[in-house]
Amino acid sequence: MNTALIVVDVQQSLVEEGIADAPALIERLNGLMVRARGEGIPVVIVRDTRVEPDSGCHRDLEHEPMDLEVIKSEGNSFTVPALGEFPDARGGRRVVLCGMQTDACVNATTRGAVARGFDVVVVSDGHGTIPYDGHTSEEIVRDYNAAFAELGKETGKLRLATAADVTLG
Repeated sequence: MNTALIVVDVQQSLVEEGIADAPALIERLNGLMVRARGEGIPVVIVRDTRVEPDSGCHRDLEHEPMDLEVIKSEGNSFTVPALGEFPDARGGRRVVLCGMQTDACVNATTRGAVARGFDVVVVSDGHGTIPYDGHTSEEIVRDYNAAFAELGKETGKLRLATAADVTLG
């Protein structure tokens, strides 16, 4: 097993804040999780304790008891020892990342994974955020996808793929 699918902060309160096209995003994430489990790829569900008032997984996210749940209290999910050691313990050096919010925890977790030397795939249509500072959610996702692509050029450790095109195994 050399890959893990990491689903970051798809939490009830975050979605309710106004994630653009949340139902379609969650449907893509559910599809990725079903594919991963079917291929024997571990699914990691990350939740942030700072999300209020409801930090539980969004009601439409189809997580399973077999999924590893990681609870964090800062942006970079890899600061939690359980996650930082998980892919390595399974012989993994590759992570596929998706979730919320693009400009916060997805960005921090992506950069944390690259800094730890993982090969990273960011699902380009598998992350979302709320509008901020006069920018739409779609603009923010587009701009961060461009930044992720640039980080990939600089490091050789990151690439982007759509949910339909990502290779999990």
